[in-house]
Amino acid sequence: MSNWSAISDAWMTELTTNVSGLSTAIQHKYAPWSVEEAFAMAGERHIAIWPQGEAEAAVPYTTEPSVLATQVYSILVWEDASQDIGRLTDNETADKAWLTLAEGIRARLLLKANISLGVVGCDTRYQGVRFDRAGAGRMMEVSFRVQLGYSYA
Repeated sequence: MSNWSAISDAWMTELTTNVSGLSTAIQHKYAPWSVEEAFAMAGERHIAIWPQGEAEAAVPYTTEPSVLATQVYSILVWEDASQDIGRLTDNETADKAWLTLAEGIRARLLLKANISLGVVGCDTRYQGVRFDRAGAGRMMEVSFRVQLGYSYA
């Protein structure tokens, strides 16, 4: 198993097991091009985790021959909000629950025990969260950075 898929798998399990509101989310892993991205039926919530499309960065370690590789990952969560839009009024209860969900994800990323989740020796760091709306749905994207040392064979 590659490190990228191991990290994606580990974080999917961590979040769907420990964050209230994600246990029944429809899961998408490994790539940002899911055909269901930003689309959800009434009552559905989706979660996707993948290494971002930007190039992995690798810098030489002081002790050669080795490198420290850095990869950024995305956690995308989206859900149907068509009922809120159909009412033509804000649903502050649902909006507050959405913020609470984001805080739950961030809390797992800031847990010291999760710093090496997925691959022994990696260093995982929370980067931030972005909220958006797509059509009749709510979206959030949480990003985190993983650094891992590699030695030349």
